Amino acid sequence: MTEPNHDYKAGSLVVFTEGEWSDFGLLGHFVVLRDMGLADLRAAAASGQDPTVEYGFGPEGMLAALIREGFLLALDAREIHLGGYGCCPEEFRPPAAPASSGDATP
Repeated sequence: MTEPNHDYKAGSLVVFTEGEWSDFGLLGHFVVLRDMGLADLRAAAASGQDPTVEYGFGPEGMLAALIREGFLLALDAREIHLGGYGCCPEEFRPPAAPASSGDATP
């Protein structure tokens, strides 16, 4: 298994996700404002912890630290879901052709 590349260049787009299977979730889309790497992610994870509360570590704290330190800017992005298992939702399908009346007059 190869190690993931944790070099994120300024100007690139990243999406943060968490969870697995039915608990999988998207946390947000961001633009990288200045180069960051694994050391920066580890530092943000550490500074995002709050030992005074139960479950005091979470991805939200890490993201807040990355934003606070000037590494990320949150984007106002939306999702367009194109259906499941190769099916496209009705609203994206072309309208049906009008039915012919059978009249052959020019």
